[in-house]
Amino acid sequence: MVTDVADALILNRLFRQLFSNGVILVSTSNRAPDNLYEGGLQRDLFLPFIATLKERCIVHQIGSSIDYRKMTSAEQGFYFIGKDLSGFLKQKFQQLIGEQTASPQEVEVVMGRTLQMHNNKEAKNRNRSNLHVKLTTDQKTGPST
Repeated sequence: MVTDVADALILNRLFRQLFSNGVILVSTSNRAPDNLYEGGLQRDLFLPFIATLKERCIVHQIGSSIDYRKMTSAEQGFYFIGKDLSGFLKQKFQQLIGEQTASPQEVEVVMGRTLQMHNNKEAKNRNRSNLHVKLTTDQKTGPST
């Protein structure tokens, strides 16, 4: 929550730098970008940050009366996936990324771990990123010892 115009100025510079370095932002809010810091002191200084968000982010209205951010993990539920659902997940993953995918590339991240990256140059849907990451259990948690 932004309550100070100085924070808004810092956020604009920070997010512009993050976006210019390819960072993808996934965030939630109870307000649409145009309604952020509404009624705040010197809001006109905050407007460039709103413009940055609208320019660089795709806003999705969830349209739910439930604020999932306030739910405890016990209320949200966890789903452990077994082998019987792996085909279903592969199908959904393929549906999200599209049919045409380039060959995977291994990218070293930290502590000797690598991620398998796929660059989907054929993605035509604006809501679909052309870069996706698929992690194995070993990649998420490290190899079992």
